Amino acid sequence: MLDPKSLIKFEDGWKFATEQDLEDFLWNNLEKVLNLQPLKRQFNVLGEICDLLGLDEDGNLVIVELKNTEDRYVVQQLTRYYDNLIQEKPKIINVDWSKPIHLIAITPKFHKHNFIDRKHSKLQLDFLNFEILQRANELHFELKKFDDKLISEFRIPYPEELITEDSALEKPTVIIPRIPKVLKKVLDENIPENSEEIILVREKILNFDPRMREVNTTRSIQYGLAKGENAIYTGQMCAQFHIKIRANKFDSLNFYLCLPYPNGRLHAWRKLSLGDKNTLIMEVKKFSKFQHSLSGMTIHRNKNLNAQYSDTCSFDRYWNFYKVITGKPAGDNSLDSFLNIALEEWLERVEQKKVFVICKYYDSLGQYLVEDGIYTDNFEEAMKFTSEKKCKDFVSSLKDKQYKPYCKPIYLDSDGKPTN
Repeated sequence: MLDPKSLIKFEDGWKFATEQDLEDFLWNNLEKVLNLQPLKRQFNVLGEICDLLGLDEDGNLVIVELKNTEDRYVVQQLTRYYDNLIQEKPKIINVDWSKPIHLIAITPKFHKHNFIDRKHSKLQLDFLNFEILQRANELHFELKKFDDKLISEFRIPYPEELITEDSALEKPTVIIPRIPKVLKKVLDENIPENSEEIILVREKILNFDPRMREVNTTRSIQYGLAKGENAIYTGQMCAQFHIKIRANKFDSLNFYLCLPYPNGRLHAWRKLSLGDKNTLIMEVKKFSKFQHSLSGMTIHRNKNLNAQYSDTCSFDRYWNFYKVITGKPAGDNSLDSFLNIALEEWLERVEQKKVFVICKYYDSLGQYLVEDGIYTDNFEEAMKFTSEKKCKDFVSSLKDKQYKPYCKPIYLDSDGKPTN
């Protein structure tokens, strides 16, 4: 039986919760799906990881790259894996390196650039589309070539009580995806004593709203409104775990929340009023082998958490500011209290129609300098902010003081997606 957390039902159909779930499923069914003998998975060659390796009926090596969503660079990835393997020729049982190597990309949808890349490639590349179909109380996995020729199709063993039409659309709020490998490894190997607390925090975030998604990289796990499968909208982030490495060793797992903060710098916060707020990412807890509690928060004004520029603020002082700018009562200094505020603020941002203004700057000769963007309810206010403040910040140090800002508004719907 497939782990219920491996699949999630959306309005447009069923999908694998993560790429790892897709890989687990295909690895366990490789002979049934592609008629391949399984050889290796997550195989490292020259520092790059091949998803799956198998042998076809003729004994040829097959490299399979999996994507759980559209990806414009899948051909380049397969090409690099092919090149690394023929250079190294690693010792893999039953592989004859004198025979041709076959490359297969499997994804629910291909980007138009994939076809251009394949057209000009000299390698043997196959594109296969997969789809999860619901038929009554059964789920079926279907794999086709791009010309709709069926490769394989079979029933997915999945609990029927989770497939029924009445309850299907509610499942995203109760079926939490499996914990990302990068986070699980940190918890198991470095801070097992904090595992329960961190897992409960993760589940609370993902259970909060069906639109809340989890996206991870090698160093961070982010939560918010997803932009595709591999990114979170910058202005629609809610929380983040960030793995801090020092001297190539684990140092700490830092937890950040996007919380309301006063506009302006710290020294100007004594002139606050109701509504005079914005949202920034703030470090509110640090988990490490050497436990210590934070007496305050680190406020980052840059989405790059490794950037040097940041402010600090004690919890007590923050609560004083919070009461003024929101008109709400202060909470305690617990992680749960800060998390509740971050979730409420995130929902408010997601459901409120905003304008995201992209502002690009050029010098007097038309040479590109820099670009930036902000979310706001008022486009005129955004224009003033970008034109005056950003130009002053980024261009004041240049010898040529003449600059030409160019602003482009992008209107977002309630899900944070562009409407124009």
